[in-house]
Amino acid sequence: MQEKKLCHRSRRSRQTVYDESILDVILSNYDWNPIPTIKDDPTEDYELFVGRPKRCADSASLTQPRREDLISSITMELLKKRKKLKLDPNVTHLARLT
Repeated sequence: MQEKKLCHRSRRSRQTVYDESILDVILSNYDWNPIPTIKDDPTEDYELFVGRPKRCADSASLTQPRREDLISSITMELLKKRKKLKLDPNVTHLARLT
């Protein structure tokens, strides 16, 4: 089981897309008063400092369409047909090219 986990390739992370108009409104309306007190632990200060812009960015993030939604149904059918031909060992080389 451990070997299976080591060989597993995770999905690539998606790049986040933000709506600029929403982000501008959120950033301008956000309360940017300084952090009230400086903590003894620098990790807590960092979380307070970074957490504010991160919450604003999360509010303005957009969902991206899946790859299947971007490709037309005709193209998807052709891709499935092409994959089927590539995997079939009985198909001739000429049939794979067309």
